[in-house]
Amino acid sequence: MPYSDRLEASTLNAQLEVEVESVYQKSVIMAGLMQNKRITFNHGGKKTEWDPIVRRKRPKTATLYAPNIQFDPLPREIHVELPWRTLNLGDKISKFDRLANKNVSKDRRRFDLVERVTKRLASDFTEDMPERLYDDGTSNTIHGFQTFDNNGGLISGSFVGSATGSYAGYSMVPGAIGGSWSTGTFPNGQGDPEYHAWMPRQIDINYSGWGGSWSDGWQQALNRGRAYMGRLNRATPQLAVINTEMLLEAEDSLADNERFIMEPNNKLTELGHRVLRYKDIEIADEYACPEDFGVLLSWDMLELRSMQATLVGYEEDVILENSESLYAADFYGNLICYTPAKVGLLIAISEEGT
Repeated sequence: MPYSDRLEASTLNAQLEVEVESVYQKSVIMAGLMQNKRITFNHGGKKTEWDPIVRRKRPKTATLYAPNIQFDPLPREIHVELPWRTLNLGDKISKFDRLANKNVSKDRRRFDLVERVTKRLASDFTEDMPERLYDDGTSNTIHGFQTFDNNGGLISGSFVGSATGSYAGYSMVPGAIGGSWSTGTFPNGQGDPEYHAWMPRQIDINYSGWGGSWSDGWQQALNRGRAYMGRLNRATPQLAVINTEMLLEAEDSLADNERFIMEPNNKLTELGHRVLRYKDIEIADEYACPEDFGVLLSWDMLELRSMQATLVGYEEDVILENSESLYAADFYGNLICYTPAKVGLLIAISEEGT
């Protein structure tokens, strides 16, 4: 390859893609998204859109010979959209560095320099990307899990938060889409599915009813959260991802006859992640997870969408004024949760010890 030629964009992107793959070893959530085919590519449009179901029609009983089918319309879906987000960073190689590298074999001299820059860009991206999954969607950030943690305190008499704020253009306040909770204190009792269809499941890790702190009540928080989401969503979460300090507190609190069980055959362990089981709940910790924060996940309700053919794209240019070679890596996309109701959060709603 002549010294002055530029590397093909496809070569640069392929090289960067290989380097970026290490993100799946650094982040249990990124690994889970990849393993469950929840990272998708080549999306278009000015915004990212989807149509979640928030209401259901219930089949009615009828006599066998006169079924009397009713054809009243009911809007089951809502159309929602989020803006795309972008992350980018750049690096450069000066003309002097290129000249200083000329004693290397002719076919490798420039490739070695570009390879070094590519690895630096990829390394920076893979360190940063896991933390972005917890962003709150403000100030042009990804709509990560902290998008769903706004609340007005606990629902009176309950261990769950009364969500506030909005997501994808719709309020997350209970009942904002419609319906009511007719009997009992939510989430116990009965009510309309649309009442909580756009409401994230916020479980208070400092709830006074189980000790007032995570270390005292983590088992109840996980058990209640799992049961609560299973009852309302008709599907239980597959994994709890928690802050590392929270996992240490949980391990330290176990009695002598209790222990976590390693999950040797879990898909995530194949990528080097430690997945534990307590009773029937799978648990993993992640360095990117914020303090006093955890998520209960169902993989089929999440999707990391990329507008490019790869997770991270790559561009190259040259500034003629100073002959510097510029290299940029970027992400165009967003994290999608089909409905906030399928996200469970383990968060501190009450003050610890109250």
